[in-house]
Amino acid sequence: MYSIKNRIAVVTGSGRGIGREIALELAKNGANVVVNVKKRVEDGKQTLEDIKKYSSGIMVQADVSTREGCKKLQKETLDNLGKCDILVNNAGISIAKPFLESDDKLIEKTINTNLMSTIYCSQEFGREMRDGTIINMSSIAGIKPMNFISIYGITKAAIISLTKYLAIELSENNVRVNAVAPSVVKTVMGESLLNILNLTDKEYAGKYTLTNKIITTEDVAEAVLFLIKSENITGQVIIIDSGQMLMDVIFKR
Repeated sequence: MYSIKNRIAVVTGSGRGIGREIALELAKNGANVVVNVKKRVEDGKQTLEDIKKYSSGIMVQADVSTREGCKKLQKETLDNLGKCDILVNNAGISIAKPFLESDDKLIEKTINTNLMSTIYCSQEFGREMRDGTIINMSSIAGIKPMNFISIYGITKAAIISLTKYLAIELSENNVRVNAVAPSVVKTVMGESLLNILNLTDKEYAGKYTLTNKIITTEDVAEAVLFLIKSENITGQVIIIDSGQMLMDVIFKR
């Protein structure tokens, strides 16, 4: 089993939501964590403060949707901590809107934040990474099409494909690459889709899941930790959907 104690872990988009929970989970298990935020510096500071209850870390403000931002994140990580053993490409956005109503600004922002950040960071950190692991955040929207989130969905589908390619190429440096694909998670981002559907968490879970439970950030963080520790899993996608993909779910207005 891959031990993460005293490993250096970078989690993009970790000021709040899923990223914050992943950062805390890694810290609780002994990793030294690099917190990354784009603009919400106070959120990042709070995450870092909570991390320091368990381990150590730093915060880097950088826009990872750009090549320059990923280079800054990588440089500050190496300058302060010497290396990166674990990279979690979590930064992402989801703006629910019908395909024909999605303008260029929405399209570019979604692709850059979700997909290009994963490409850029995987390149910048991957060049130096040895005996490590990369976890990419995908979604069941990248596996099973749904209304309102087509642009988001295609970025998440691309991330699944990228995960498999990277698992092959980076294996030369003993770097494993996997992905996690959740359904709707109880976060600010998840609430945007529920608002469009005009459903509460409980109503959504009852209508669209087999377990009658909405996914939590803790559920996702535990899956990420499992993939990091599992030395013989690479190029795979773990789906966390409360059984949703077994149901015939197509969101309608």
